[in-house]
Amino acid sequence: MERVYKWLTSEGGDPNAEVYTDWFASTFEPANFDGIDRIMASFIEYCSKLSIAPRQEFLDAYLKVDGKRDVKRYNIKTDTMASYDYNESSQLEEAYQIIAEMAKATYQAYIGVDITGRDFKVDMYDFMTSLKSDLIQKSMMNAYPRLMDGTPVEEVSADLRTSLAELDEIYDTSKIKNIDLIDKDADEGEMHLLCKTGIPCIDGDLGGIYTRIMVTLNAQPGGGKTRMGLVHWVYQVLTKAKKDVLLYELELTKMQVKNILIAYHITRVYGGKVKIPDSLMNKKSEMTPEQLQIYEAAKIDLFESGNYGNLIIKDDLIVEKYKDEAEAVIRASGNLGLIVIDYMGLCQSQPVGKYTRRLEQYEIITEAYVTTRYLLKNHDISALCINQYNDKGIDAAYAGKPIRSGHVQGGHIVQRHTDYDLSMTFTEEQELAKVRMLSVSKRRGSAGFNNVLFSTDLSVSIFKQELSRK
Repeated sequence: MERVYKWLTSEGGDPNAEVYTDWFASTFEPANFDGIDRIMASFIEYCSKLSIAPRQEFLDAYLKVDGKRDVKRYNIKTDTMASYDYNESSQLEEAYQIIAEMAKATYQAYIGVDITGRDFKVDMYDFMTSLKSDLIQKSMMNAYPRLMDGTPVEEVSADLRTSLAELDEIYDTSKIKNIDLIDKDADEGEMHLLCKTGIPCIDGDLGGIYTRIMVTLNAQPGGGKTRMGLVHWVYQVLTKAKKDVLLYELELTKMQVKNILIAYHITRVYGGKVKIPDSLMNKKSEMTPEQLQIYEAAKIDLFESGNYGNLIIKDDLIVEKYKDEAEAVIRASGNLGLIVIDYMGLCQSQPVGKYTRRLEQYEIITEAYVTTRYLLKNHDISALCINQYNDKGIDAAYAGKPIRSGHVQGGHIVQRHTDYDLSMTFTEEQELAKVRMLSVSKRRGSAGFNNVLFSTDLSVSIFKQELSRK
């Protein structure tokens, strides 16, 4: 870390120090480091937000303002602090004082390194490969005792593969070549509000559905994530913003999707006095003549009248073709406001060359997020990525435990690439009571919220916010 850190600081003398700082902060998170290097990475993150290169006086200001918060937030500890409980204010204060002094001393040591005649990319390559090697060994060492304790080999193997996949993504040295492409003065474009979601906690926090913002909605199977995405993103953009929507629906049929939207549309048109479940719409022969008449009228109004935006549905997403296909739709539409992927774990890889390998799931999800980010930045649109919990996340959700970044398919990759990460959960008791809990695990430019309760009527995809608990 010593030599790399010197490159980032203004004391290093390199005119690209600010660019290097931004690149480093966007590539690595404080959680990727241990011990005192975690607070040093937190300081880099702080400098990147202010568009400055790290300097001694900035470190002093950071430690006074945000230092204690980040010590607790990132659980920063030295080897002698394993027993410290940061929920105890006295222990947090003691740890903060020690870590702050160590950070100042470490900064002085790092800027004392000689980088004369060296190259930033070469030093960064050495840093990433060395750290990745150490972390791979650590992952394997952590896996071995679990095998000895009798943990099923399939569980240990799956966790190890996930851990190694995340290391491959974080410490991918091919990222180094993109450093020269960073232009700090480049205008990434202004965000525009398309419409509100109709969910008070989200609209009050994020503000609504904005262009250039990527939202991820996670839930366990049967949680209603597709329904929430359809009625509070797709429907709102179609009817309120009157923009076209490109929906990659990789699980339901096109008719099932349209019937969910029609069922919800009927509740809006009739003020909740008429409800026709979409499950009944899928079996038209069981509908009464009156229901069928209402259904056909709502279908024409929503999809054929020209009063609203158009819904373009694709039933597969091949990541190698995704960018070109989406841009073709954007050009043909001329009015696209939103891209929705339901859900990320069902995206596929289809090698374009004879000798090109098929991507693994974590690589597929990463590529889908990266391409979506490109589309947002270059076409002034919004995106919703729907995701599903992995086995650990499902167990945590049913147990009423907090959802962590590693609890979704794709692991930490998801939080790394999204702007706003929503988690919807329910226990078995909550499922019987027809309620869901919604919280934000990653937020950018918002305060966030925790454990907001919703009552639901999934037959017509209604999510009614009841109360929030801190």
